[in-house]
Amino acid sequence: MPRVLKCDLDTVDTETVERWFDTIGTGEIDAEEVSFAKMQLVDAAIGQVVPVALRRCPRLSRLDLSQNHLTNRGCVVLAECIEGMRKRHEGAAALRSLSVAHNQIGVVGAE
Repeated sequence: MPRVLKCDLDTVDTETVERWFDTIGTGEIDAEEVSFAKMQLVDAAIGQVVPVALRRCPRLSRLDLSQNHLTNRGCVVLAECIEGMRKRHEGAAALRSLSVAHNQIGVVGAE
């Protein structure tokens, strides 16, 4: 059965997300889906949250960032994070689905 993790933190930064993952397990975590939906994330948080999730969950196939406050800039940061992690072979290899529905993303961000 796929393991799904739903983050419900009040504060989201690299250190807090690392500690949240540490409460689940040490090192790599066997999760296929991580949801940061409905957390009021803004563009600046993406560069802190996404790399941690991809590194800690190497088999992550679905990342849910829906219903936040992401804009076109957040999409650029997100794409840079994923591409950078893949180039360094630090995660994101299994990522197949990325949900950014119900954010403030326009055509430019979707491209």
